[in-house]
Amino acid sequence: MSKTVEIKWLSESEDHDYGDRHDAATVQHHLAGILNFFRYRLTNGPLEGMNNKIRLISHRAFGFKSAQSLAAMIFLCCSRFPLPLPKVA
Repeated sequence: MSKTVEIKWLSESEDHDYGDRHDAATVQHHLAGILNFFRYRLTNGPLEGMNNKIRLISHRAFGFKSAQSLAAMIFLCCSRFPLPLPKVA
């Protein structure tokens, strides 16, 4: 959607009920980010996923004795370093 079409929709929505005005205000507030997504096709989804994984590790790590142990677990779980499994004899 072009910026002119978007701005036209925003100005027309000011004449409608509260829900449309509220939606229009939200879109107006985030318009730069919305247009940047369509321009560059980038999102913060991978970063949000990594943040969620670190939060889950931190929640699991309440029994750790030091912050260094937590940091080691984060590096272990979030890195793509292949760790070979031990072989069963």
